[in-house]
Amino acid sequence: MKSTKPERTRENLAVFDLRLAEKEMTRIAGLDGRTGPAFDHRDAGSVDLVNAMRLT
Repeated sequence: MKSTKPERTRENLAVFDLRLAEKEMTRIAGLDGRTGPAFDHRDAGSVDLVNAMRLT
């Protein structure tokens, strides 16, 4: 752990108590990961286009 404050260490360790409801698990399982909302990240041309964009 990086934190030196006991309260932050407790907060960081609380992640191990995380539980997802069945509805949440079903929703996550439905995400196929093949395409994003804007482009297909597996298509080299799309990736090149996004990589060429400049973020300001």
